[in-house]
Amino acid sequence: MPSFYTHYHFGRDFIKIAPERIKRIINLDKELFLFGNQGPDLFFFNINNAIKGKNPGTDIHNTKFSDVLTTIKKNFKPEDLETKTGSYFLGLVLHFLLDCSLHPTVESLKREDYGHLNIESELDRYYLNLDGESEFKFKQSVLIPDKSAAKYIFPIYKDFDKVDYKNVETSISNMAFVKNFFHNDSLLKEKFILGVLTLINQKYNFGGQLITRKPFSYAENSNKILSEMYGDNLKIAPEFLDKTLEYMFENGKELEIYRKDFNGV
Repeated sequence: MPSFYTHYHFGRDFIKIAPERIKRIINLDKELFLFGNQGPDLFFFNINNAIKGKNPGTDIHNTKFSDVLTTIKKNFKPEDLETKTGSYFLGLVLHFLLDCSLHPTVESLKREDYGHLNIESELDRYYLNLDGESEFKFKQSVLIPDKSAAKYIFPIYKDFDKVDYKNVETSISNMAFVKNFFHNDSLLKEKFILGVLTLINQKYNFGGQLITRKPFSYAENSNKILSEMYGDNLKIAPEFLDKTLEYMFENGKELEIYRKDFNGV
């Protein structure tokens, strides 16, 4: 599945083509909409979740989307759509679309020395550079809201197992901390982080959080494939979002993709 900046970039691109009805909801809180594009990934950054081995982010990602929407609907009503929580929710729907569509391809592109997170980080580098940003100067943590945003985010996850208000708050704060920790602003820091991960035998699993000074040789190919898929999904995103709202609140048709989880399975 795509990583942080790619999801952010997708949400930002979507705003340019969003129908007026949708754009009106987005504009209630554009920052929350863009953060919503990170979806339940925020729970992956909660250190407490990792320690306890009970991560709601994993559970949600492994749940088919129709069931995710049913759970959200317990606490999120039609009148809540035109609120800041609604802005966040629209981003979450787009997160699912991009995850579900790209994840199987990301998995197929893996190599022994080019893992899932490496592929995602290289795609982040691609979009950062496309925006004229240096991956070594631009701090992605500036795109993460203050933990007070939990007030508007928690209602979406309230009825999922293992989620409480504090978990959402901590996840937001920890996400900013982790993104800062892995921000690669010097070769010395890169060597230190990769050295520690190698020492604890976690370089393959977590090394991809770091955008390395030298791009992977496989990146040109993976970026080409994934950026084309990104573009294809952006084209269908307005209709997908519209049909998802119809499905939730107007007894609309269940799309086949709703039967898949965030991993595209």
